[in-house]
Amino acid sequence: MDATINIFRNVIKKSFVFTGRIDRRQYWLFLLLMLTIMAICAWFTQKIPQLPLWQLFGILMLMPYISSTVKRLHDINKSGKWLFSILVPVFGWIYLFVLTIENGSDHTNRYGDRQDWSVLC
Repeated sequence: MDATINIFRNVIKKSFVFTGRIDRRQYWLFLLLMLTIMAICAWFTQKIPQLPLWQLFGILMLMPYISSTVKRLHDINKSGKWLFSILVPVFGWIYLFVLTIENGSDHTNRYGDRQDWSVLC
């Protein structure tokens, strides 16, 4: 659990950095924790409708999500421009999902070395 929190914290810290790589495990741990927090916020929003927590959290997490997805695409040696595939209804989302579950390259690629985000400070 500590590694997941470190990954989440490091992704948030580097929200506006679109270079580098993040591997499949770390990317999905980040998304899982983000969606869990968003679900908790939605539950609170349901109990207190005047407090739109999940909408606020979703807006705050937009840049970390985009930057981590671009870094995930870099890990499979694809350009971050492939993120725009989500603009194609249904098929674009499916294609992006397939790309993000692919295994990344083990060696250095044109986007740099693989990093362990759970131990970065």
